Parts: sequence; C-alpha cells; structure tokens
Amino acid sequence: MRVGADARAFLVIATVLIVGNILYLTGVFDPNPLGPATALFGGYTRGVLGGRNFADPNVGYTSQALGHLAARDLLHLRLPWWNPFEGTGVPLAGEMQSAALFPPTLLLIFANGQIYEHVLLELLAGFSTYLLLRRLVVGRVASTAAGAAFALNGTFAWFGHAAANPVAFLPLLLLGLELAYLRTTADRLGGWWLIAVAVALSLYAGFPETAYLDGLFAIAWLAWRCRCAGRARMFAFIRKAAGGGAAGVLIAAPVLVSFVDYLKHANVGAHAGAESVHLTSQAIPQLVLPYVYGSIGEYQDAAGILVKSWGQVGGYLTASLMLFAILGLVSSGRRGLRAILAAWIVLAFARTYGVPVLGAVLGLVPGMASVQFYRFGTPTVELAVVVLAALGLDDLGRKSRGRRPTIVAGLVALGLVIVASIGASGLSDRLHGSGPSTYFVVALL
Repeated sequence: MRVGADARAFLVIATVLIVGNILYLTGVFDPNPLGPATALFGGYTRGVLGGRNFADPNVGYTSQALGHLAARDLLHLRLPWWNPFEGTGVPLAGEMQSAALFPPTLLLIFANGQIYEHVLLELLAGFSTYLLLRRLVVGRVASTAAGAAFALNGTFAWFGHAAANPVAFLPLLLLGLELAYLRTTADRLGGWWLIAVAVALSLYAGFPETAYLDGLFAIAWLAWRCRCAGRARMFAFIRKAAGGGAAGVLIAAPVLVSFVDYLKHANVGAHAGAESVHLTSQAIPQLVLPYVYGSIGEYQDAAGILVKSWGQVGGYLTASLMLFAILGLVSSGRRGLRAILAAWIVLAFARTYGVPVLGAVLGLVPGMASVQFYRFGTPTVELAVVVLAALGLDDLGRKSRGRRPTIVAGLVALGLVIVASIGASGLSDRLHGSGPSTYFVVALL
C-alpha cells in the first residue's frame, strides 16, 4: 500500500516527537511529579543531570492531583464538579487547572498518564502546524520541520501542568481561520467549524490565560487575512470567524460558567496586578540559550535571581530557529504575514521584559492586567518564530535568494548567541556549583 506524502510527513513528526520523549516513555527517566512536586518524600538520588524536569510545581500540585480526581469521577460516571479533599470542599471543574472536562484528562487515571497526555497534545500541535503551513503553500520539507519544532517547543519542554494544554490548539485555531478564509474567497458557506472546535478545546484545556493570549494572537492573524480578503469579502470572513468563536464559547459553556462563578470568590494570588511584573534582563539569554544557566533549578545565586527567573519563564527559542526565522523575515512573498508576525514578536518581547512605551501597547487590551503575559504569552512567540523559520527554510530550499541574505542571517544569529552568552556570563560566574558551561552545546541546539 502506497503511503501519501502527508502521511509520511506525519510519520516523521511523530518519530521525532517519540525520540524526544523516549527516555520518559521507556521509563529511563521518571517524569512522575508525585514525589518531587508534592513533598511526599524526604530525599532523592541525583540523576545524570541535576535540577528538575519542570519549571512549575503545579504539574504535581494541581494538574496531576486534581486531574486524576476528575478522571476518576468521570470513570465512575460522576460529573467532576466538586473536590471534597481541599478544606471544606471547593469547585473542581471551576478551578480550571484540573481540566476536569478536557477529554485527554482521562489519561491521568494511569500512573504515568501525564506523559501520555502531553505526547498526545504535542502530536496534535505538530500535525496542526504542518497542515497550517501547507495551507500557506509552504514546502512539505519546511512544513514538516516546523511541525516537529513546534511539537517540541520550549513551553512543552518546561511545563507539565495545565498552562501548556491550550498551546496544542493554537495552530489548530489558525488552521481554522485559514479554512474559513478559503471558504470566504471561494464564496462558499461554512468553514467555521474548526474554529469552534479549537476554541472549545482551548477553554476546556484548563488554563484560561493561555487560551486568552492564544486568542489575541489569532486576532492578529485574522487582521492579516482580512486585508488579504479585501473589502468585498472581509465582513463575510469576519462573520465566519466570529461565528466559529461564539460557537466554541457556547460549547465550552459548562466549564466557563463554573469558572466565572468560582472566580467571584477565588484568590487569584499573583495573577492580580500582573501588569507590573516583567522578566529581568538576566532572563533574556535563556530565550535563545535555554540552558545557559544549567538545567531547571540546578544552580542558584546568592541574590536569588535565577530562582525567580525559573519561576517566571514560560518557554524558549533556540539559536537554530532564530537563524531560519531571520531568513524568513527577508524571504520572498507573504509580506503581510511576515509583518504581522514580526510586529507580534516585538510587542510580545516588549511586554515580557518591560520595554518602555512598546511594553504598554499590549497592556491596553482589556483583561491584560490580570494576565501573566511574561509567562503565558511565550507560546505565541514560539509559534510566530516557527512560522517565520518555515518561511525561511522554504525560501532557502527553493534557492530564490542569493548567498548574501543567508550569510547575513547567520551572522545575526551568531551575534545573538554571543550577546546572550556575554549577558549570562555575569550571573553564571556567581552560581553555586561547578557552573552550567557543560550545557552550552545543548543550549545552542
């Protein structure tokens, strides 16, 4: 039986993803947060690498514990509305991080269910990214590479709790917009159903902040496609997108009603007043060289800067992605897409690191004051860079540009690595331990 080209691409993406998770899937490393994230043990044996495999302990505190409770309730044919084990009892579905009504949460009934759930979400993210780029007429090789890159993005690598769940549906939402755009330009009805599915699953996934920021990025994508559609078809396209979004919200109404009702009485902690919090300048090198300070939580400095940084970062890029993304910025065609992606990256960077004036632009969006953009906005930047990298790789494969843009892009990427290394050196010298220099080669990848 002959296997189609798209099926082969899916197989490549799945293979790369399985290789990336092979040490967890085979049990060589134990990803179960039951011990390290719940304080249920008094000591541990150091492994080959130090540190932790998660940047947020909510992987155990909330997602695993509450998700398992929700899965158990569902399998016993009970709706997971209530958690009787916290105080005198609190809402379970309304707490959101349990992702109580999210279908993949059922996998948490197994002891190692979290890794199965996240592999499933990574597969969905990779396949959706591939299909999105193919819809943009990007070559199959570049689309496959981009699908694998986003399937193994920095947020999935560092987060194991509910904040990472909606990330899988960001490329699916953009794919839905592309299908609606295709239907609009063909003067055909429908095309909004995938938007509804992506919105609903993003909301059921258990972390409204990530879903909200993904939605803002989708609106920026929508603005680009509105310009492409022209005045004659723009409003028809907007109606399809709005209809799909509204349908998705209605499908997610059970969990949203529970969430809004609980939110009136809940303590949201650091999420209140989040507009004044930004990542420090010492965290910038981690964006390009994610392990320049060692693995997660392995090293500490006397001032506690690194501990604070690990507690606030939301993902990372890599030097190789930056190289191809720079090529993508100067690639041929798709000028509007390149412009909107570049604008989003700049504004998101400014918001994350507190750049004066520019950092306040996204803060004008309603509700942003209660959203930790510096932590949960990173996936949108990762996808924007992956799409630009796909455009750059595709342009390079077609040889539509001479050697000069490639050389310039390489020099710029190398310059970013050097600047990041110099920026990290001051803090690295003050870390307790032997220093993270052994991670430098890994960080470059």
